[in-house]
Amino acid sequence: MKQVYGRVYWMLFVILLFSQHKLLAQAPFECNGQYYLTINPGSESVIYEVQINPLNGNIDFVEVGTQGTGQQLNALGYRSTDNYMYAINPFTNNLYRIGNDGIAVFVTGLNLPIIYGYYGAAITPDGSTMIFIGTTGLNASRSLAFVDLDTYEVVKTLDLTSASTGSPANIVCTDIGIHPLTGELYGFDIIRDQIVRFDTDTGVVSDDIYPTTNVADRMGALFFDPFGTMYGYDRTQTSNIANTLFQMDLSDGSVVAVAQGPMAQDKDGCSCPYTVQLQKTVEPTIALACTEVTYYFTVANASTQIQTGVTFEDQMPDDFIITEIISNPFGGDILEGIGSNMLNIINMTLPPGKNQLVVTVEIGEDLEGIYENQAVLSELPESIGGEALSDNPSTVVLYDSTSLEVVPLEISFLSDTSYLCIGDILSLDATA
Repeated sequence: MKQVYGRVYWMLFVILLFSQHKLLAQAPFECNGQYYLTINPGSESVIYEVQINPLNGNIDFVEVGTQGTGQQLNALGYRSTDNYMYAINPFTNNLYRIGNDGIAVFVTGLNLPIIYGYYGAAITPDGSTMIFIGTTGLNASRSLAFVDLDTYEVVKTLDLTSASTGSPANIVCTDIGIHPLTGELYGFDIIRDQIVRFDTDTGVVSDDIYPTTNVADRMGALFFDPFGTMYGYDRTQTSNIANTLFQMDLSDGSVVAVAQGPMAQDKDGCSCPYTVQLQKTVEPTIALACTEVTYYFTVANASTQIQTGVTFEDQMPDDFIITEIISNPFGGDILEGIGSNMLNIINMTLPPGKNQLVVTVEIGEDLEGIYENQAVLSELPESIGGEALSDNPSTVVLYDSTSLEVVPLEISFLSDTSYLCIGDILSLDATA
């Protein structure tokens, strides 16, 4: 009998040693705001990166890695502190870590309450805790379980209670996501077709602050971008095919279908929003020559750290002249700016959260047509990409240029003749 026990312990030791070796051999992802999906098309899970096709605005799935036969992964989350993804096999509650090759390596078994199935999860911005939502089949989501990712212990469980009724929450959320800037936990209730928010201290579900949308039927994969915009991937109310990317506005609860992609089955999603990203917009988007426009550069620092020594550059078109820097909350040394078409600032400090650099620009008198350009933040840590190109948020394509249409200032009286009576006034409106 002692020999049998000895063989068992030896086998367990070899398995653990082999698992630890594979963990050490893994390489982390590079965090640049990307989205990921895990899909179970059959008996095994496939990890994909979700990319927006710049040619048609549709979704492309780029395969990162395929698991072995029988290995199914769900409840996917991205950890900011080590740049790995974590997921569980929902049939065994075994925890796996996923490296940049897309292959999952066993970490440990989790002692999650066995009365629930865990198909959705998210990791807190500080990387300390993975939160799982427990559901009884597809009948009701009843519990949140909090797992310490250093000890792998379940440190807290919360029963979900409806804020509107004070009774057990009557919701079904197939995934959850954490806002990278506020740390608030959100889901999408497929019963009411609405966004819900969870109180991670009490388990109270705010199921009465967002309206029913009647746009999405399910939301099997939820993820955030660095600006705090929530996205989901699944099917619409009018389709049985899970192939639509949704964008959700947390200010009013609206849900909009923004792109389509391949069919996803038994899906879950996460993103790495814990980075620095830059958006560039202009007002107005159509302007007359010889007038001024305002450019807004919105910086989202969701890296959880103050970033110092950052460089900002925006090479504007010829005959665009910077006239004023209205707001610069980032400080730094301005090498080029007012009086030129180049804005170059070094040694900037980016605090956590969202902030805006705002400048006014005068358009040259002889310009006409569409003018596009991009700004760039550089001297960022390599772990979050090293640099960030600006994105035009009015399009679904990522990291595209911001455009301004310039129309010539023309006044012609050749085609119309105006007759005025004594005392009448003729007004010319140059903005029409």
